[in-house]
Amino acid sequence: METAPLLPRPKRRWSIWRKMSATFGLLLLAGVLWPFLSPDEPPPDDHDIVFEPHILTDDQNAYALIAKAVALIKDNFANSSRVGADYDDHLANQRSDMVRGKNWDAALAKQWLDGTDEIWALREQAVRTAQGQAPWGSSPDLIIPTLGRLLTLAQLAQIRAWDLAHNGKSDQAIESLIIDLRIAQRIQESQGTLIHFLQAISCRSMTLDSLRGIATEFKPSDIVLRAVLLQLQKARLDQEAFAHSMRSDYRLLNWILEVVAKGQPLGPDTPLPALLRIGAHIPLLLKPNKTRRIYLDYLRQNLGAIDRAAGARGNLRSPESQAVFDPENNDLSPNNFLGRKILAIVTPTYEGILHGRLRAQSTISATEAFLALVLYHREHGELPVTLAALVPAYLPAVPRDYLDGQPIRYSREFRAVWSVGYENFAVTRLDLDADQTKYEIYLPLDFAARRSEARTDSRLSFPATRPVPHPSQSSCRTGKQGPAARRSSAQ
Repeated sequence: METAPLLPRPKRRWSIWRKMSATFGLLLLAGVLWPFLSPDEPPPDDHDIVFEPHILTDDQNAYALIAKAVALIKDNFANSSRVGADYDDHLANQRSDMVRGKNWDAALAKQWLDGTDEIWALREQAVRTAQGQAPWGSSPDLIIPTLGRLLTLAQLAQIRAWDLAHNGKSDQAIESLIIDLRIAQRIQESQGTLIHFLQAISCRSMTLDSLRGIATEFKPSDIVLRAVLLQLQKARLDQEAFAHSMRSDYRLLNWILEVVAKGQPLGPDTPLPALLRIGAHIPLLLKPNKTRRIYLDYLRQNLGAIDRAAGARGNLRSPESQAVFDPENNDLSPNNFLGRKILAIVTPTYEGILHGRLRAQSTISATEAFLALVLYHREHGELPVTLAALVPAYLPAVPRDYLDGQPIRYSREFRAVWSVGYENFAVTRLDLDADQTKYEIYLPLDFAARRSEARTDSRLSFPATRPVPHPSQSSCRTGKQGPAARRSSAQ
């Protein structure tokens, strides 16, 4: 008897769903595990960036001596521009004016300067000290409090200089400002952060303004003005000190990454955001080594561009760093998402900082030319045709405009010294409006008499017994005797 052939077993319909379920389960498992198994890069090589601090006692540390002087500033001056319930708008404006030598109030200056002798003694001790070391703190809380008053000390020093000048001691005023220049230099050499360096630039800028004002308004001796010119040649913003400041900020990034990894608060009153606290445990979202490597690549590019003219820098960002630092970037990729956000917050805007350094260098150059022109005008009664006439009697070389690498600009016709800036600024007439020069390095030579053609104008007549004086013997602006005439009459 023949048996019936076996029919093939029908496929079960649910087997397709079983495969789909298995595939989905594997994908879900991979999605859950991948963020925790995503590998970070090896630690980057940072041996050329990290450095050790100077080990100094407080009496050997220029920065510590400056900080001690800062702590001695009286509250009646330190709080005179502070916004608060007792904020005095008039007093704040008065202080701002007096720092620039304007709207002078001798009684108020005396009130602020009484009892400050120890401050000035500490400043002099600081400039005699060979080295300085800014706070090497483990967090910004240990660094920023002192910084808040460095500018206050510089402002008080400007008021002291103007007070000396108003009391007939213009030479002492200039000598005090020379100390201010050296104080700014000590701060910049103290291996602090970029904040320290930029604060020192602001302090120096105030001092240069006061130097030019006192030199023209109170006419200190030629000897002290020549001493200023020598100090300005030494006051250049040291490239190595600037590089140290840029490298110091790498410590801040490391500190933040360590705080995030440990889940610690960012400060006494600043808890760690929940996203960072949770995301720090998901390697896909935060890759500390990759974050450090991107920062280091960008930092090295900018270290190589120090003092390079703005137009010669090119693009200092790699495609990877461009994606991180572009403010319009909305990349939501989870790969190192938190690392990219941390970089976008803590990385300095190096392009602007490099430009600020060039601008500060050009301001020194313009001040060198300005003070040399003051001396030249005193001796010759007129301005030179070009700045080359100042070399070598007043300057070793024509000062450079660091913003384009060319000599600083000067015009006898328009009585001005200026820098081209970022937008090719040029002086083409006298008496430019303040709005036109607000953001430029522009120094009008108001001390110099306008070069008059009246001396040769036939329409003017002079008494036969009173010949037209030579420029070296008189000032056509004030009618007073010039230095040569005074020497002759003294004889």
